[in-house]
Amino acid sequence: MKVNLFNEVGFTGEYRNTMKSFYGPYFDSAEKLDSFFYSVFKTEKDHSNYLPRRMMNQIQRFISLAKDIEIIRPGVDSLRIIFLKICLESLASLSKTDKKSFYKHFAELISDDGKKYILNNIKLIDLKSEDKQYKKDLTIDNFFDIIKSMREMAIHEGICWETQLFSSDDMPLITTLTTNKNIFTDSKFYSKSGCDFEYCFETTLKFEEFIYYFIEACISYLLKFIDDIYSK
Repeated sequence: MKVNLFNEVGFTGEYRNTMKSFYGPYFDSAEKLDSFFYSVFKTEKDHSNYLPRRMMNQIQRFISLAKDIEIIRPGVDSLRIIFLKICLESLASLSKTDKKSFYKHFAELISDDGKKYILNNIKLIDLKSEDKQYKKDLTIDNFFDIIKSMREMAIHEGICWETQLFSSDDMPLITTLTTNKNIFTDSKFYSKSGCDFEYCFETTLKFEEFIYYFIEACISYLLKFIDDIYSK
């Protein structure tokens, strides 16, 4: 039955192999992976709704670009963030969800393990402390504010090389973020120059581990969207 549907909708050959390679690590078995694909394409047959397919394609497309950009411009994390943000903006647009509601919901879809990993591996540093020992824990919403600021400064101001969000080894990395928005209101944690705020972070985030939880949340969003189609 699944094979018949896959053939009917053109989920064959290189297209299918590409998607299996990308989504395979997020399912315990080949059967569960096929069930995921079946759910995506069944909406076309049952409801003539092609949005789940488009979402599945966009997730794979833009996250692959975020990974591949490291080959062209290694260490420029803002370029990675741009493609991840485009991925999220695409999901928000396809699901016809306003961005504020979307990002709040998406942050909630990050698994408990994902939130724990992210928040345990990035801290805000007190810029007023000479030894930089005073650190502030972040919330998952704070983390997405950082990503949003990195994207905006890269796109609108051309600032791409300043902030390195991901560490390439096991040593903590000290990085700065310049933004025109006051993300953290406590003045100990920023210095102000003109219209810009500067923040300092200590990060041990690894892109490979972060992106696993990010894709996991994208899949959860897609499956929830499919559930909503059938609940209407």
